[in-house]
Parts: sequence; structure tokens; C-alpha cells
Amino acid sequence: MVNRRRRFPVVLLALLALVPGTAQALYAPHAGVVSANPADNTPNILDGMVTAIVPLGNRMIVGGTFSQVQEVGAGKPVLTRRGLLAFNPATGVVDPGFVANLDVSTDPTVDRSVQALAPSPDGRSVFVGGSFTLLNGVAVDKLVKLDGATGTLDPNFHVTAKSAVKDIALSGSLLYVAGGFTTFDGQPRGGLAALDATTGALDANLNIPFTVPNQGSAPRVETIAVSADGKTLVAGGNFKTVGGQNRVQIAMIDLGAHPAQVADWQTDGYNTQCSEPGFDSQMRDLDLSPDGSWFVVVSTGGYDRHGLCDAAARWETGARGTGLQPTWVDRSGGDSFTAVDVTGAAVYVGGHVRWLNNNRPNGTSVDATPGPGAVPREGIAALDPSNGLPLSWNPGRDRGEGTWALVSTPDGLWVGSDTDTIGGEHHAKVAFFPLAGGSPAPTAASAPLPGDLYTISAGGTLARRYFDGSVVGAPTVVPGGGGADWTSVRGAFDVGGRLYTGRDDGRLQARAITGGGFGAPTDLDLFGTPDTQFPVTRVTGMFYDNGRLYHTVSGDSRLFYRWFTPDSGVVGWDVFVAGGDGDGFDFNGVQGLTMAGGRLTYSKGGALHAVDFRNGRPVPGTDTVVGNAVGDWSSLGLFVLPGNSAPPIPGQLGSAGPAGAAAPGYWMTGSDGAVYAFGSAGALGSLANTHLNKPIVTMAATPSGQGYWLVATDGGIFAFGDARFFGSTGGIALNRPIVGMAATPSGQGYWLVASDGGIFAFGDARFFGSTGAIGLNRPIVAMAATPTGRGYWLTASDGGIFAFGDAAFFGSTGAVTLNKPIVGMAPAPTGRGYWLTASDGGIFAFGDAAFFGSTGAVKLNKPIVGMAPTPTGRGYWFTASDGGIFAYGDASFLGSAGDRGLKAPVVAFLARR
Repeated sequence: MVNRRRRFPVVLLALLALVPGTAQALYAPHAGVVSANPADNTPNILDGMVTAIVPLGNRMIVGGTFSQVQEVGAGKPVLTRRGLLAFNPATGVVDPGFVANLDVSTDPTVDRSVQALAPSPDGRSVFVGGSFTLLNGVAVDKLVKLDGATGTLDPNFHVTAKSAVKDIALSGSLLYVAGGFTTFDGQPRGGLAALDATTGALDANLNIPFTVPNQGSAPRVETIAVSADGKTLVAGGNFKTVGGQNRVQIAMIDLGAHPAQVADWQTDGYNTQCSEPGFDSQMRDLDLSPDGSWFVVVSTGGYDRHGLCDAAARWETGARGTGLQPTWVDRSGGDSFTAVDVTGAAVYVGGHVRWLNNNRPNGTSVDATPGPGAVPREGIAALDPSNGLPLSWNPGRDRGEGTWALVSTPDGLWVGSDTDTIGGEHHAKVAFFPLAGGSPAPTAASAPLPGDLYTISAGGTLARRYFDGSVVGAPTVVPGGGGADWTSVRGAFDVGGRLYTGRDDGRLQARAITGGGFGAPTDLDLFGTPDTQFPVTRVTGMFYDNGRLYHTVSGDSRLFYRWFTPDSGVVGWDVFVAGGDGDGFDFNGVQGLTMAGGRLTYSKGGALHAVDFRNGRPVPGTDTVVGNAVGDWSSLGLFVLPGNSAPPIPGQLGSAGPAGAAAPGYWMTGSDGAVYAFGSAGALGSLANTHLNKPIVTMAATPSGQGYWLVATDGGIFAFGDARFFGSTGGIALNRPIVGMAATPSGQGYWLVASDGGIFAFGDARFFGSTGAIGLNRPIVAMAATPTGRGYWLTASDGGIFAFGDAAFFGSTGAVTLNKPIVGMAPAPTGRGYWLTASDGGIFAFGDAAFFGSTGAVKLNKPIVGMAPTPTGRGYWFTASDGGIFAYGDASFLGSAGDRGLKAPVVAFLARR
């Protein structure tokens, strides 16, 4: 169990390095994240702890409870410095002229320490606040102003501060002071006062009492921060009322008003009972962003899933009203945060944390334990400002009780603590992480338009085309697609030069986007997040925008988002709803989703839609169908990359499929192996006039449409075009004849099925199950593979359906009295439905397969023997045994063999994709 003793907070100011004689500039934004390798020349503080750090001219001033310091290097002497010291940040040399010994105590049970530092406006002096009583043996108040070169008292600065000073912050010519006092300089001031930084005179403009303790008997202000423009002050501490208004543990003060007023900013987020009630205040530190538009609060108190105990939380300064909620929360799961510093590029937090993003389900007073999704971070971490997730920066630090000072300067980040090891190196109590050698700030923006819109077909074809948000251009196939197994994709998005894809096995992968395509994938660590929390296997679309990973899920009408940082690839635990929650949108059935140019683009029902997107949500009433997009835009993943694809000419239609896919074509084959080709389907070879051991029963095409296989009833295989031979049952004694075939999406394998449902797999086709050992009511007559190649359906002549692998059951005619037997089946292009056809041409549609017409009521010359859907899934063809063709939906009649005087009946039909 962690010993949660009383902790002494510290002011944490983001300061510019000061030149003597110049005014202080308070907030120094960083362009990137600091290096994880600490500098080697910082002095070692040998006892106590560091609780405050401030840059002053060409020196760093350090405060705490220590009494001894030693410079780096062999044989360096141990120097006495009690509570305060100054050193050169470039060399680590302790300043011999700055001697300001205070009566601090290294005993953690004794409250005598330096708790806050701030520079004077002219950069020549330093303000020191705390609970000390002596300076170089002479009695002093709890707030002093010292010469930055000698450590001597400034004779022009006069204050009477008898209660401990908890925090100070300089803004312009005013010094703001926080603590547990009720009077200051003999005048009523309840926990917060403002002083003239030169004379110490009390400023009459700020007199707002912080009263009614949250717990215990004495209210106090624990930590404060003032915006760079001096107009806003945020305060946290042990109070429930501020200026007579309800403000539990946190309040915002409008300093621009005259007199200063309590701002209309209120939250109940800290009005909660943490698991360890011994803390009268859970507030430990807070810091404003460089531009003052937001701030982060870090807390202690034990774990509470619904409150903000042991958490870092971002708040928006400009928000107004009551019951406000944080923008984001990152929880440790039961370990305290003690310090925070906001640089704009990162939020640095410290404490005795061990994990972040840790939503442990049952908080108690015991030590924190990692829950699913928890990310290890020992003692110190950097968070993504947009969502609070841990960045990849992870130097590590001996945890101790906490990190008590985090201070950014234009050169990097200073760390003060109570331990001696950080970044894997010995740096006792104080360390510096330089900005040089660090990494860029996290990426936030979505892709601009116009760009290249990429689609991933169910068969694994990757194609790109021009897209400007309103029109699409002609598609171009991306050869090889980087060698990826695109058929396994479940949603895709790009950010920061990387493409992220979900997979049907629950993994989330990332690959570099290169000039020539895509690099090899690597798995992101989801840290044990289960599929029930992040259902990657059921994702139907994803996109990234401003720190959020949006996604849709099969069977759900809502658009969800969770936090995601591309810097570390960490996925947030909490899930939020961004649309489909009564706003008129229904995202159930989405098949591809992306964001570009501030617009949400998605495919549903085969159509390509574009929607305005503002404030993190789709805008009702703005959903339009992309005007020139034709074909079925259903996709395993949509994403947009910068590109130079040609825009369409006026009036040109943009096809959903790969180049040339819009041109339809089909083949049919007779039992003698004769092949008849129509439309764009090429005549690639035939067995006409060839002696066969057994008649041909079916055929299958390669994914390219440039080859096909013919199959005989004994399982003999005949390959034409780019179709390859991977094996056959021609030499095997079969229990029942072969009746069906299906090719894998790669074209590098196939399955054969016998009439008893026995399955034979060749090439890269995998065995997922069979009905070979089941007593069937009717024989199997056909099979079809899922678009992923990780499953298949078998169909019996009574319409009974048997699903294996990832093939889903959508319905059957097994319990229906049929006029004629089922002779064929075909899956919808999405894999989320299928059609069955009877020998009279009756059609039975299941799942998302739609009914477009049938020959069930037509008198046929010959029975129907096969069917095939169009590539869009919005139509289909039938063929009869005499080669007659019947076209429905968007299927075009391209010719038939009905007038060719066939030598053998047609037994199979196949559409070119």
C-alpha cells in the first residue's frame, strides 16, 4: 500500500530564460517533444527533495527541503545549501555567491519547506514562498524577495505573511499569492491575494474569499496559474465556496474585471469522494497552455472511476456555465499525479504513477493495478494535448513520492523530485531534458482536398482516384498494394505518413506510406483491450481527426469515437458517440468511412456520401450523394492521401471499381468443356472437342478476370489464362461427385465441394469445415467463398445453407416448400448476404442481397442452371441449360448461346469482375 503522506505542492511556471534587466515572459511554447535523454551536467542534490525550479538570467534557482548539493565530476565537494541554491544550467556549476539558507526540514513529517518560486518582473530577483521561518538565521515571513545574484533580502519589498504560502504566480507587475491565510498584511484575504511585485503592497482589485473547506477545518488555495495576458486566474485547493458561490476545489477568477470577479465557470468534477478520504484536497497542480485557452489539472486521492481522483484532466478556459465537463481525462488507476507542465506540444505529468489510460474497474485504497488498455509509464510521462493519451516519450523515473517540479524553458524541460534515477541515469532530485534531439509535436489535422481517394474492395483490390469532396475521377489499381492482405482489412485511416488498418482477427496495424506504396505492417499494442471494448473485428469504417479515432460498427446506427495518438499508437479506453444518436443519421450498414477537407465521406448501400463535419460531429441536413460516383462503393476501407490523380472531365462518371471494372462480361461453359465468352470476358481457352473422363460441372474465375478454371465431376481441374493449377481430386476415389468450386480472393488457391459436402482445399485455400460426416436431407449443389477467403457457404438442393469460417448465416429455404430445387447460389459483393436460385429461375435473397426480378413465373424452354451478380451487387444474370440469358437490375444483356446449336448443355455461368 502506498504511504499517502501529506504532500507539499509547488508552483510550476513555464518560463523563458531571463536576461538580467529584462522583463519576464511567462509562457514558452515548444514546437516539439523534448528528448528522453537527460543532460549530463546537472548537479546532484543529496537529500530531501526539489519542490520548485525557476530560471533567472543565466542561472537556475532551485528550492525544496534539501541541505546538500554536489556538482557532477570526480572529487567534487559536498556543498551546504538549505532549501535554496543557484547554478549555471550550461555547466552545472553551483553559484558560490548565492547563499540563502532557510530552516527547511528533510523530515517529511515536518512542514518547513520552499514550496514556490517566481522571478521578479525585471529578472534580477526571485520570490520565494513556503513554510520556512528563518533566512541565514534571521527571522523572515513566509514570502520573501531575494536578490538573484546574492540571495539577500530585497529591502524595498515588505509583506506580512505568517501563514504558509502554497503557490505564487507573477503576471506583469503583480505577484499572486495562494495559501491557507485569512488575512494578508493585516487585511482580509481568504486564500488568495495580489501584491505589487516591487513594494509588496496589497492590491485592492482582488479580494475574493475562498471559504468552507472541502474536508477538515481550514480552507486553502493549493495551486494557481495565471494566463499570459493576465486576465484569467485558475485556482485549486481545499475549498467549496468562492466569493459566496459554489466552487468545489476549483475556481476561475476574471482578473480583467474591476474589481476581480468569480468567473461563470463551474464544475462538479471534483465534488466527489475519492477512495482515500484522508486527503482534504485532491488538487495537486494545474498549468495553463501557452496561449491561455486551456489548462490541465492533476490530482491525487485514490481511485474513483466516475470522479477525477488520481487523474489528469484538460479544461477549456473559454467555457462558461455550470456542470462543465473536462475535454479529456487520463487516469492512473490509483496512483497520484503531483505535477504538470503544458508546453503546447505536450502535457508533461509526474507523480508516482505507474500506468496511464488505466481504467481499472474497481477502485480501492490498495495500490494501483493495470486494467485492460493501461499503458506503462513510470513516474513521468508526456501526454498528447488533444486527447491526454501518453505519447511515446518514456524516459522513466524512480517513482518515490512524486515529481514536484516540472518547468519548461525555451531549451527544454526541468524536473524536480525526491528520487535519484531518471531516464535510466543518476540525476539526484533535479534533471533536464533538452528540446534538442526530441521529436515533433503530435499530428492533428486530417488530409486536405483535393487528394486521392483509396478504396479496398471485398476481393482485396486497392484502387485510387481523384476526389475533391464533390466529384470522383477514374480509378487506378494500385499494383500489389504493398504486398498487404487487403481482404482482411476492417476500416482504414491515415495520419502522419502512416496508414492504419483494422483486421478481421482484431489486430490494429500501421505501415509507412512511401512514394512507391506502403511498407510492411506492424501491430499496435492495444495493451489487452478486448474486442468487446474496441470491436475491431466488426468495424466497418474508421477515420482520424484532431486526436480522435472515429469508427462505425456492424449492426449499430451510431458513429463512435475514442482518443488516439499517432505518436505512440495508443488507443483510448473510453468510447463516445459523435452521431447517429437521434440527429437523423443512421450509420448501420456503412462500408467505408473517411475524413478529408473537413467533410465526412462514407459508403452505404453502395452509394458514396459526403457530409459536412463540424465540432466533432456530422451536420444534419448536409448529407449528399457524390453526384458522379457510379457503381457499388462498398469498401473494406476508405482513406485519402495527397495525390495527383487526374480530375474527371465535365460529365465524366467516376467508377467505384478498378480501371476497366465498369465494363461487364460473363462466361458460360457446357458439360463438354466448351466456353462461351461475352462482353469484356475474354475467350481464354476451352475443352471443346477434347476427350474428357468426366463431364464438366462448374467453373470459377481468377480475381483479375484474366483466367478461369473448369472442373469435372471427378474433380479434374483445367486452368486457362492466368489461372494456375494447385491440385485436384482427379486421382482420388470420391464418395460423391464434385458439384462446386470457389476460388480464394488471391487467386492462389481454390476449394472443391462434393455433393455430400466434402471439402477439398488446394493452394492457399484453408479448410474451415464440411458436411461430409452429416446426414443431409438433400445433396449439396453449390458453394461460394466469402470476400475475405476466410469462410464459405454450402447450399443443398432444398436451399439449406451451411456456413463455415467467417461466413455468416443470413437465412435459407430449408423449411420452405419449393416449386423447383435450388441449383445455384451467389454471395453479395459485401459478403453480408447471398442469393439462391431454383431451376425455374425463382430467386431467394437473404442478408443485404436485394431482389431485382426472377423467371419464377416465366415458362422456360430449359431449366436455369446458374446465376451471377453484377460487380455492384445491384443486379444479376441467370443462364439456362440452352445458354439463354436473363438479366435483372443493372445487369446488361451482352449476348447468349441460345442460338449456337450447343453440343452439350450449359452447366455453369460466371460474371467477370
